Amino acid sequence: VSRLLALVLCASLCYYVDAQGEKNSSSSSSSSPLSTSFEALSGFFSDPLRNPDSCFLSPRLCPCQTWWESAMLLEEIAAYSLLPSTPEADKKLVHDTIQRYKTYTNAIFDVSNSNDDVLWWVLAFEKSYEVTQDPHFLSLAEHSFNHVYTRDWTSTCQGGLLWAHDKSYKNAITNELLVTAATTLHAATGNETYLGIAVKAYSWFSQSGMVDERGLFVDGLDDDCGAVPQKLPWTYNQGVLLSGLTKLYAATGDAKYQEAAENLFSAVKASDLVTEDGILVESCESDDSGCSHDGAVFKGIFARHLQYAGLAGGDEFLDTCAASLVEKDTAGDGKVGVAWTGPYEDPGENECVAQLSAFSLLNAVERSKAAALLKSDQIDETWSTYLEEPPEKAASLAEKLASRADDLTKGMLVNSRLLSPFDVVCSGGGDLNAYYIGAEMIIKRLRLPERRHRGASAGGWMSLELALKKEQITLENYLSYGVLQEENPLHFSNIAFTVNLQDHHWRMMGDWQSSKWEENLSSMDNKVFLALSCKEHWWQSKSLLMVSEYTSPEQASSAFIGTGAISEEYEGMSCSDGSENSGKDMTPLFQDNKRQQLVINLMKVEGKVKTAQMGFGKYTSDDYASLVQRGQDEMIEFLQSGVVSRDSKAITLCDVGSDVSTNVCRQK
Repeated sequence: VSRLLALVLCASLCYYVDAQGEKNSSSSSSSSPLSTSFEALSGFFSDPLRNPDSCFLSPRLCPCQTWWESAMLLEEIAAYSLLPSTPEADKKLVHDTIQRYKTYTNAIFDVSNSNDDVLWWVLAFEKSYEVTQDPHFLSLAEHSFNHVYTRDWTSTCQGGLLWAHDKSYKNAITNELLVTAATTLHAATGNETYLGIAVKAYSWFSQSGMVDERGLFVDGLDDDCGAVPQKLPWTYNQGVLLSGLTKLYAATGDAKYQEAAENLFSAVKASDLVTEDGILVESCESDDSGCSHDGAVFKGIFARHLQYAGLAGGDEFLDTCAASLVEKDTAGDGKVGVAWTGPYEDPGENECVAQLSAFSLLNAVERSKAAALLKSDQIDETWSTYLEEPPEKAASLAEKLASRADDLTKGMLVNSRLLSPFDVVCSGGGDLNAYYIGAEMIIKRLRLPERRHRGASAGGWMSLELALKKEQITLENYLSYGVLQEENPLHFSNIAFTVNLQDHHWRMMGDWQSSKWEENLSSMDNKVFLALSCKEHWWQSKSLLMVSEYTSPEQASSAFIGTGAISEEYEGMSCSDGSENSGKDMTPLFQDNKRQQLVINLMKVEGKVKTAQMGFGKYTSDDYASLVQRGQDEMIEFLQSGVVSRDSKAITLCDVGSDVSTNVCRQK
C-alpha cells in the first residue's frame, strides 16, 4: 500500500502541526499558500455554471473548461483531501465534489475518441476510490482503462496505443499514461493483468524512438514511425512516466525501471527545461504568444508525478520551484501566473489551469515534507515500546475482557457439536479479527477440542499470534495499537495513511514476535496454516500457498506478513494477501476434511462499531474492545443455539464430507 501513499506535512508552505499533533488556528492555516491556492481553485469547481454535473455536456462547462484538465483537477483535489493537514471544511468540499461524479456511468467513457483524455480520468477515479473506498470509482477506472487499451493498442509501429481512436498518431503522453495508469490499477487491485500491460507498454515505448539525444521524450511518432523532433519537449512528457517507472520497480523488483526513472529526472535537470536557478520552465513561456491553455498546466503534472516517484533529489527540486512560485509568481489576491520564475503576469483565460498547476506543485511539496517528517518522528519507537510494555489503558482493557470471558463461561453448559474435535478457519477482514479473538477467548475457557487453525489475511494473523504469543499478549498488542492511533491522530488521519503505516508496524511486530517466541515456532507446525497468494514469475497468475511449517524467525515473520500484505517476497516468490485466492468468502477451508470445521467470517461483522474503518486497520482501543465483546457474546450464542441470530453466516459449522473445493462449504 505504501506505493499508493505520500504523506504530507509542510512547515513553510502550510500550517504546521505541533509536537502534540495539534493544528494551528484556522486563521493561520487559511493564510498558507496551499490553502490560498485551494480556495482560488475551488471557485472554479464549485461554480454552478462550470461543474461536474455539466462537464460532460460540453468541455466549456468543465471546471477548467476542458475535459482532461478537469480530470487532473479531480485527482489533485482528491489527493489534497488525503493530507492530514487539510482543513475539515476543505475535505468536505472535496468529498461532495467527488460524489457528484458518482452519477457517471461507464458509457460516458466509451464515447471519447481521445485515449489520453480517458486515461487522465482513470487516474482521477482511482484517486477518488482511494479517498472514498467506493468501488464505483474503481470500476469506472478499470472499465475506462480496459476500453481504450483493447480498442486502440495496434500493431502499427510495432505496437503502442493510439492518441485517439480516429487518428493514426502515436504519442508520448498517451503511452506514458498507459504505463502509469496500468501500474496504478495494479497497485489498487492486485490484478496481474495490469502489471503485464504496463511491462509490455513500457517495453514498446522505451524502444519506440521517442527519446532524443538529451534523454528527453519528444511528443510522438510521424507517419513513418520516426520521432517528431522538438526543440524543447514538454515537461509533462517527462513527468508522467516517472511515477509509472517507480511503480514498475516496486511491483517487479527489476532495478532497470528505477534506473530509467533516475536517468530521466537527471536528463530533465540537465536540459533547458530547468533554469540555472533550478526552476522548472515550459518552452512556451518564452514564446511571444505565451502558453496555450494546455501548456499552462504541464509543469504541475510534472511536479505531481515527480513527488509520487519519490526520487532522490526530487524533494529539494520541488522546494526550489515552490519558493520561486510563492516569491515571484503570485499576486496579492491569490492569483498565480504561468511562469514560476516570475515576474507575475495575469494569466487571463489560463487562470484556472495556472492555478491548478501551482496547486499541484504546492500539494506535492506538502506531501514530500510530511513524508520526511513522519519518517523521522518517534511513532516507531513508541510502537516498539508498546509491544514490550503496553500502555495502561490497553493493559486495563485486556484484563477486563479476560475477566468478562471468565464470567460469561463460568458454569456454562455447552449444547453443541463442538464437543467433538474440530478445526477453525477464519476469513480475512483487517482488524475485524477482534471478533475472532473474542470467539477464541470463549472456546479456550470452555476447553473445547479445537485442533488446527487456518486463516487468510487477518484470520491468518490472529491464528498465528494466538498460537505463538497466546491470548493476553495478542490482545494487549492490538489494544495498544488502538491507543497508538488515539495518541497520533495525524498519522492515522485517513484510511490510506492507516493502511500504509499498519503494514510497516505489522512488519515490526512480525519480526519482534517471531524472535521473542522463537522456541514456540515448531509447536505451530501443521497446526497453524497461513494462506498466501504467490507466484514465481511476474507473468504468472497467483495461486494459493498454505504455509504450515515455521523453520526460523525470518521465515515465520515473512509468512505472517505475506498472508495480509499487498506485497511480500516469501522464499523467492512474489506473494500477497491470501484472501484473494481463498474463495468468495476469503475462507481457506481445510481440503482434507479430517474433521468438522468452525468457520468465522469476519466480513459478516456489522453493527455499531466502526467496522468499515476497522477492516482497513483504523480503530481506537475502545473500538477493538467492543468488537472483542461481540465476538465473545456471539460465540456463546452459537454454542448454545447453533446460530448467530444477527447474521447466520457470521459463525458456521462445516460438516465432515462437505464439498469444500472452492473454499466455500457446501453441505451434503
